[in-house]
Amino acid sequence: MQVLNLAQTIVPGLVTPMVYRSQSWLNNNTNGTNYTFTGSYVTGAHSIKVGYQGYWWADDRNLNVNNPSLRYTYLGATALSLTEYANHYNVNARAAQATVFAQDQWTHDRLTLQGGLRWDRP
Repeated sequence: MQVLNLAQTIVPGLVTPMVYRSQSWLNNNTNGTNYTFTGSYVTGAHSIKVGYQGYWWADDRNLNVNNPSLRYTYLGATALSLTEYANHYNVNARAAQATVFAQDQWTHDRLTLQGGLRWDRP
C-alpha cells in the first residue's frame, strides 16, 4: 500500500514529506497534427484560390494507482487519513477541425469584383 509521511526523517535534522511503497503513475499520450493545402490559378483579369485547412488532436491519458487502491497519510507516527481510490482515471479524447474555402477575383476595365466562400466544421 502507498504511504505518505508528511514528516519523514531522512537523516537527523532533515525532515521532509516522503511517499514510499507503491506509487501512482500517469501515462500521457497526446498528438496534434495540422494540415493545409492551397492552390491558385491566375490570369490577367481573373484569379481563383481554393484550399483546405484541418487539425486533428488526440489525447489519451490514464492514471494508474497501486493494486489495493489505498493510501495512508501520516504526520510522523500519527495517522492522519486513509484514501481509497474508486477506480482508474482514463481520458480518451479526439477532436478535429476542417475548413474548405474558395476565393475569386475578376477584373474588367476599371471594375473589380471579389467573392469568397468558407465552410468550417469543428
